[in-house]
Amino acid sequence: NCIVLFGGEPLLCIDKIRKIIQYNKEHCNNYYYFSMNTNGLLLNNNEIYKIISDYASSYRFKLEVSYDKSGQCRRMFNGSNSDELIKSVLFKLNKDKVPFYVGYTVHKGNYKNVINDVIYIFEKYNNINGIEVRFAITDIENLVNTNNFIHDTYRKLKYIYMKYGKSICTDCEDICKLCGKCNHYSKTDTYISDNLKRSKKSNDNDNLFSDF
Repeated sequence: NCIVLFGGEPLLCIDKIRKIIQYNKEHCNNYYYFSMNTNGLLLNNNEIYKIISDYASSYRFKLEVSYDKSGQCRRMFNGSNSDELIKSVLFKLNKDKVPFYVGYTVHKGNYKNVINDVIYIFEKYNNINGIEVRFAITDIENLVNTNNFIHDTYRKLKYIYMKYGKSICTDCEDICKLCGKCNHYSKTDTYISDNLKRSKKSNDNDNLFSDF
């Protein structure tokens, strides 16, 4: 019963997100909970920040901000690096004690620094709920033996979890067994993109949102 908001960039559709959440409250008795991945840039807008931080703090709403630390290379339209803007959002979320996760993608720009990056994020943003670690396999497959690399990374992440007690969401069953804090990868998840078209993954109640 999770609706996943992703993109593109879901915050470009902030008005539709508000309508869906309101509909869930009024017509579904809050049956659905929400998970959203964002690049974080629009959270520099005070109005959008207030809306999303309120959802994350007082509603069943998981907020995940993409941040690859040493491999951060997201460019804005003018060609400048978005790193400082995203760090300012993470700093504010952490300072305001808003529940949030970081989405960390392992790619050719940071694969040598994964463990140091994860430790840095936990140390820098001490109020963070956890980190989602994903692997861009096609980006690193010519640089490492991917099976060995992922296995070794999981082994090290397991010890990091044991040290910090913060969620590290991966496809590693050993870490999930230790953590056990969520069912984020439920097969009943309903995925919604920034154009709000639903995928084939759905359950019988999804027609409730057909108007959107």
